[in-house]
Amino acid sequence: MKKLGGAEKTARLIRFVFSSPKPWKTCVLIIVFSIFFGLIVTTEKGLLNIIKYSILIFAFPAFLSGMLSKPLTESLGGLFYLRRSMLLSFVCLLIIGFISTLGFLFNKLPAALIFGYSSVIWLRHIVLLGTSNPSHIRSFPGSVSQTVLGFIFSLLIFPAKPFLWAGFTAIFLFSVIILVETAKIPMKKSFGFNGLELLKYALAHLTDSSLELESFFEANGEEINAEVGVISFRNKKGVIKAAVVVPGIHPGPFGTLGGSNLPSKIAKKFEHPVLVLHSASTHDLNPVSSEQCRKIADAVRLCVKEADYVLGGSKLVKKSSKSEVFTQFFGNTPLIMHSPLKPTDDIDVETGKAAVLGAGGNAFFVDAHNTLEEGADSVVFGSPVSKDIIRLAENAVSSAKENRVESMRVGVSSERIESDDVGKQGVQVLAVEAGKQRTAYLLWDGNNMLKGVREDIAEKLGDIVDDSVILTTDNHSVNITMDGFNPVGSSIKNPGIISRELVREAVNDLEEVRIGVDSRTIRIKVAGRGNTEKLTAAVNSTMHILKYAAPASLWAGVSACMLISLFIL
Repeated sequence: MKKLGGAEKTARLIRFVFSSPKPWKTCVLIIVFSIFFGLIVTTEKGLLNIIKYSILIFAFPAFLSGMLSKPLTESLGGLFYLRRSMLLSFVCLLIIGFISTLGFLFNKLPAALIFGYSSVIWLRHIVLLGTSNPSHIRSFPGSVSQTVLGFIFSLLIFPAKPFLWAGFTAIFLFSVIILVETAKIPMKKSFGFNGLELLKYALAHLTDSSLELESFFEANGEEINAEVGVISFRNKKGVIKAAVVVPGIHPGPFGTLGGSNLPSKIAKKFEHPVLVLHSASTHDLNPVSSEQCRKIADAVRLCVKEADYVLGGSKLVKKSSKSEVFTQFFGNTPLIMHSPLKPTDDIDVETGKAAVLGAGGNAFFVDAHNTLEEGADSVVFGSPVSKDIIRLAENAVSSAKENRVESMRVGVSSERIESDDVGKQGVQVLAVEAGKQRTAYLLWDGNNMLKGVREDIAEKLGDIVDDSVILTTDNHSVNITMDGFNPVGSSIKNPGIISRELVREAVNDLEEVRIGVDSRTIRIKVAGRGNTEKLTAAVNSTMHILKYAAPASLWAGVSACMLISLFIL
């Protein structure tokens, strides 16, 4: 397997994000495990003793801390969901129960309870800092709640040792504070931003679609001039049949933040079908907010309205070498599309611009983004693949000029699909008839395609059209999965059969059109050159620190408490 790149490692951190179970389910688990641990640690196995130990030592502290942590944290400016609070208390119960079991086996149950309840502040404080409030002071009441409740209810069974409880708790709290402050250094140094607050915003987006994380992108982004190219089709009745959009930005980063889900953000502004293709672009060109995407929609509207509509274009031409490049003229403007022969990720801006310049300058470049495997590299300017794309684009445009046609017919179809690897726009088809040649453009609203899916779709269309161009939008809203890797074909069943039926519909919809081509340069704020790599490096540095510092921090706390125990207990 190929080695994962830095950005891909960061994306796959989503594996550690999961939905907490409903509170009542966690409550059932708390009851079951409280009884289980009570049965183990009760010295006198009478029913009343078992109930007393189960309720007082384990159940009440877990239940009450789960219920109280939410209002405690929110009263101090945090945000904490009850289901997370109950789950955290249950996990801490398991830790306390395990340590108590060991203490019982060595006849040290009271000391084990003190150690167990003190130690869980380490975990609780990290969780609350990352999910509720990044302030140590404001998170402390929620962090210490289970420890304090454990102390209070333990007094009903065992003699009080308040100084030992306080001492052990202080040791674990101090060790976790040192850990957190150390882990915050890379993000602070790179962006002057609290990384825990960034995590909080990311979780808020995953939980309730909060857009607060966009404030981070806004603060660190930069404004650029981006071209928005549009090819629109108008039938004999004067009705716009469809519009193809090539925006000079990248549809990321994930979820519905910034430019993610760009196809639906643009398409919902129009009554006619809009196909948003993926230009040569990387994460440096992610729009920083959803509001910035409105500028693209406004530009598309002006292009459709003000374009000069003409007849004709060309047949589709295909050139292959290390890569495959399709070109077809619409009006007097060629649409150049790169379809990789080997799995690749994004094509950088420089390669796209060079291909357009080599083809004469008046063209739109599209990254079909249609075959991927884990660890696949992006195409960077100057690489052998980049040079091949530029050369093929020039040759393909030259050949397309020799295959001009005086009129074109166009048909459209689409289908919304419920699948984790396909976005809201589903599948859109544009059928184009130039002379006697029929071509189907299939646009899947997803982030690339699994290797082999493209070929399966193309095979299913062989008896309906002469050729097909299969593309994805690179929609990053589908990346919220357990491994952050979710190309089309990961979940969807029978994409070839679905494509075949839609192409039939589009072919049946063919009618003569006039073609309008226009473009607008807009001022838009994006992530900024180098900022994505900078953010990736900071996040990965933080994870690297945590990988080694977290066990060291926990072991330091455990060692200090054990050393104190040797002298006191």
